[in-house]
Amino acid sequence: MEQCGACMVLVDGEPTNSCVRAAAEFEGRQIETVEIFGNPEKMSDIQQILLKKM
Repeated sequence: MEQCGACMVLVDGEPTNSCVRAAAEFEGRQIETVEIFGNPEKMSDIQQILLKKM
């Protein structure tokens, strides 16, 4: 766990590996995933880089 970074999210603006956290820890906090950077028609550069690493 906490090796690949595929589960990385921003929790209140701070990068966090969600795979090692209990869901209850996120209650009342702002969660952002990589999906915020693009849209269904065109992936952002960040999304394209992450896709290539998978």
